[in-house]
Amino acid sequence: MWASRSDQQPAKMFQFYAEDSDRFTGDRGLDLVRELNPELKSFDDWLAEHKNQLKATIN
Repeated sequence: MWASRSDQQPAKMFQFYAEDSDRFTGDRGLDLVRELNPELKSFDDWLAEHKNQLKATIN
């Protein structure tokens, strides 16, 4: 069965992030992002904060 176009969109999005991450993140000024959202967390901090919730979804 052929995948629909909407099924392909997440794959294309992650491919873009993987192959063009420098351009994707380079177009965004992290200092401005942090100014607009002072509560911004790194992925590691977010993951540590939500670790138990994520584990609960796996079990």
